[in-house]
Amino acid sequence: MLKLVQIKDYESENEMKKISKNLTLGFFSIFNVVIPTAYAANENLQTSSVLEINASVLPECKFTLPEVIIFDNISSADVKNHNTEDRVSGFKSFEVNASCPGVSKINLEIIPKFTSGKCIATTRESNESVTDDILRFCLQTDGELVDFSESNVIYSFKESTLKKEFLVSINLGSDNNIDNVIGTYQGYIDIRFTPD
Repeated sequence: MLKLVQIKDYESENEMKKISKNLTLGFFSIFNVVIPTAYAANENLQTSSVLEINASVLPECKFTLPEVIIFDNISSADVKNHNTEDRVSGFKSFEVNASCPGVSKINLEIIPKFTSGKCIATTRESNESVTDDILRFCLQTDGELVDFSESNVIYSFKESTLKKEFLVSINLGSDNNIDNVIGTYQGYIDIRFTPD
């Protein structure tokens, strides 16, 4: 901002020189302080940064498997009159199918919610958070028992499709001789597919 001063309004020449000097110092301060700062800011505008943008194309995988397997009823006498790990049912079968076009490998992972020995531990419908070792569900594939003693089991297929059949049986646990064995039992497994 520029301010005009009328010299004739001041009573003495000294006062006029004093005012004039102050105005001059203010004038130079504008050029010596403000303008170099603006110049430095222009230098900072030359700084650059790189922005990386990514996008992924994922395989379109499809898989099928049953939601539930239901066995025929078992009598309490069959449960009480057998030993631990004895099979007290026939086999039920289920098939797992998966397809992931464009991939070279598929991993099939089976994770039981609870385990008992090498099999899937069961809970009663009346208390699904507590396992009791009365009945166990055991899986077989390719003629061999699926061993869940180390928790999860992984199968790898070096192709873009897989088809695998499993057999399920009911085997007895270590608590099959307790008084109250009557109830509905369930076991749970988490089946996961991972393309590679």
